[in-house]
Amino acid sequence: MPSEIENLWRRLKLALGNLAPEVLTSLSGPAKPTLVAELEDEFGEALPSALKQLWAMHDGQDFDGGSNGLFADFPLFGVADVRQERKEMRELAETMGTLHDADDFVAWHSMVADRVGVISGPVKARDFQPKWLPIGSVNGDVFRYLDFDPAPGGIVGQVIEVDPECVSWRVLAPSFEDFLERYVDALEAGNINWDDPGRGSSSLFSYDKKVPAYLKAHAPKKMSKTKASSSPTALKALSAGETLELPVRVSLLIGGDGELSIRMDLADGERIWADATSAKTRGYKQITMGTRGVVVLRRLPGKKVAYAVDAFAKRK
Repeated sequence: MPSEIENLWRRLKLALGNLAPEVLTSLSGPAKPTLVAELEDEFGEALPSALKQLWAMHDGQDFDGGSNGLFADFPLFGVADVRQERKEMRELAETMGTLHDADDFVAWHSMVADRVGVISGPVKARDFQPKWLPIGSVNGDVFRYLDFDPAPGGIVGQVIEVDPECVSWRVLAPSFEDFLERYVDALEAGNINWDDPGRGSSSLFSYDKKVPAYLKAHAPKKMSKTKASSSPTALKALSAGETLELPVRVSLLIGGDGELSIRMDLADGERIWADATSAKTRGYKQITMGTRGVVVLRRLPGKKVAYAVDAFAKRK
């Protein structure tokens, strides 16, 4: 008796034969069971049966980005693609020093509340997690993973989409099988736009731009108003090159990769902007969304009032 995945695949092939037959010719042959077993051992988690059954039929596809993927705007990764993508993403995270960063629920709450980014569903707002298994990517900047380290309330093995450039993370489906079934249903109903790759399978999933449930208990605490009256006055009195130490809360970040423009809330509610660089700012890695701490500001020369961050330390 055919399995559920075999039935879904039969329906998928029939729909693609009518809509995008070239996709079917791009599919590879069966994956070698030994390679699947090696990946599973390397990843350290049991892979979903649905994915392994699909690979047993087709080990990904020959996708150059110029044609449609199996999922319209996304290709199907084969075993070798998965291993290569994991290797490259892990190396990038190690280079950026983010691989072992702790989860920062307060910063993620602020990011969504300030409308800087979107976290739709119980997914962690990371660029890469060792327990994320890549299953497809587009243009090297939008990624889909099976998430084996979900945020509180999430499901192990859920399908997520990560778009760092658009500051977006979202849960697409509770499992790979559910994701595949939803896609096949949409194909048969004619709900996939094949003429606009940017609105292919991504159009099946909506963004919830509200703060996700798992972050609601992590709103940043309001700063104490001690020393409120002296902060603006002291700042305005600074001469070029002079520094001032102030308690602040980081409320917005623009930039990254060694250079940030930072909006900070002072204790009395006033907001100021300052620039920081990883090369010159002590405590640069501690500057995250929603962080409360002590900043050392330096007035920059020139007629326009501008500041640089010489140092930043999280408030304990």
